[in-house]
Amino acid sequence: MNKRMNYLKMISLCHSYLFLVLLFITSSIEARENVYLHLDNDSYFLGETIWFSAYVTNDGLQISNSKVLYVELLSPEGNIVDSRQYRLSAGRASGEFPLPPLLLSGFFEIRAFTKYMMNWGSNNYFSRVIPVFNAVKNGDHSFYTMYDRKRVSKRVIPEEPVRTVFPQERRNIFSIDYDTASIVPYGLVKMKITGLPDTYFSISVTDKASHLERNKETSLADYITKENQAKDKPSSNIYQPEQGISVHGKLQRTIRRLFRSPRKEPASNIPMKADLIFQDFKYEGELLSDNTGRIDFCMGAVNGDGLLKLSYSRKEEGQDLSIILDRKKLPPRAYQEWETTVPELKLNVTEENDTILPEIEVKGKRRNYKWKPLYTSVLHLDMDEVLEYMRDEYDMQTDTPISLIQILSAYHVPSLPMRWVDIGGEYPGDTISNIQARAICDGIISASHLKPLSCYKQMIVRTDKPVCEYFSYGNKPIRSEHSSGGNAVDNGWFTSNSSDSAPSVVVFLVPKTDKELSSPYQAWNSQPDIRYTHVHGYHTPLEFEHKNYNERHPDGDSRRTLYWNPMLHTDKNGEAFIQFYNNSTCRQFHCSIDGITIDGQIITAE
Repeated sequence: MNKRMNYLKMISLCHSYLFLVLLFITSSIEARENVYLHLDNDSYFLGETIWFSAYVTNDGLQISNSKVLYVELLSPEGNIVDSRQYRLSAGRASGEFPLPPLLLSGFFEIRAFTKYMMNWGSNNYFSRVIPVFNAVKNGDHSFYTMYDRKRVSKRVIPEEPVRTVFPQERRNIFSIDYDTASIVPYGLVKMKITGLPDTYFSISVTDKASHLERNKETSLADYITKENQAKDKPSSNIYQPEQGISVHGKLQRTIRRLFRSPRKEPASNIPMKADLIFQDFKYEGELLSDNTGRIDFCMGAVNGDGLLKLSYSRKEEGQDLSIILDRKKLPPRAYQEWETTVPELKLNVTEENDTILPEIEVKGKRRNYKWKPLYTSVLHLDMDEVLEYMRDEYDMQTDTPISLIQILSAYHVPSLPMRWVDIGGEYPGDTISNIQARAICDGIISASHLKPLSCYKQMIVRTDKPVCEYFSYGNKPIRSEHSSGGNAVDNGWFTSNSSDSAPSVVVFLVPKTDKELSSPYQAWNSQPDIRYTHVHGYHTPLEFEHKNYNERHPDGDSRRTLYWNPMLHTDKNGEAFIQFYNNSTCRQFHCSIDGITIDGQIITAE
């Protein structure tokens, strides 16, 4: 009971603070937030983890009105392969992105923003391109291989803003001291960092032998320089600084007219109810659409996943109201040429689009199948959220059918030979073993034999060669009871008789259980005055694992990031001490420090 009461007080305080922030933003002062991410490394291999520390500033100071930071990892094609929300405290947050093998290698983009930043346009967020190489064997990071994957975005982005030089008097260069004699395999290294007293900053220590010098154009000073911020007013005031996990949208009125197409207009000043259901608590609240029909509901500091029910009671004759949630995704931007250039590495493209170094010899017998390579990272999509996004983004009616092809096109998956697989049970994970297909359909046309898409809870898109081989047309033919007239569907690409060919895309559909099918969420689109939606709370950051070789060590250790701390603190004398164990091969360190004081002074060392 106490926990629920505390939560209710927090929600009330959140709404009150949001109102005060609204007054502040609509005043003559237009404070613009900026985001910068300090990464633990400049490049990565599949199997590693991207660690980052986030700095959000307001007018060059380490403070932000927003309390929610969005960080996304995008594939080379522009798909969002992972998205997380972090709680900002005094303009700081930290987190991580694991890089499992099925992401496949290529130039990925990591971007970060607050919703408030989106008022200035999609070119306002932090964005950095990082090379992600194929996983190495036996810990040997001296070879770099990467697939040649192209951005599909054709969005024209404005030229890069002119970077102004951050005043030298506001830079604080920290010093790093350590005994070079301690750099021995598995040795204990002790470092002393000296700088401003009582100051927080992030620090990374990596193996210099595998460090790539790149992206020097984007420093912390570039992103927080006050002179570099736009002087014009924001293009819109749709988003206010969020004080907690929030849901945004609009209430729309459709006026049906005789012999004319319906007219849509905002439904203003309509009272609504919000019912929030999380695992350990429930909350009931009220909200009101504003003069433009906008609705904004702040849930506060929630973690995990929950379900939100939005509803209204007023309904006028001849007017239909509908709740449209704001699920707008920032479009993928085009890459600049310098962003996909790795110094001292001349990458060549082989016949199968596998980018390798010239000195690496590739051996192997060519397989006899007609599979067209399509190197796209694995996509794990929640079907309910996908259907919500399609209807909200494209303003579809609730009874408008949505096809798999429309979904794949919206997520930048090319229309190539594909197989749709109803696996009939739980997805066993990103492996080709233990996947028992209950129904298989070929083609780029509608799969009429499959269940309605709302009966599936998850869609997994795979393009990797092993799974495409496993579901080749010879190994896994279409079952006759699911095909047209007992024969395979011929869509101009292939038939099930093509025993020597394989699809380029395999889409796994995971059906919902009977319990999930009876959930109130399942019927949201049949009740226009009620809207259920999944909500996601803050992501809890993991802690970097520092190896302890005090007693014994493994036969080999190929870690490239040896030490990472997103929030190290100097004492009253301006000193901080760290220690860590070396790997088995490192002979020289690369150290990187980033930070900013409350009054906007830059902390740096490299």
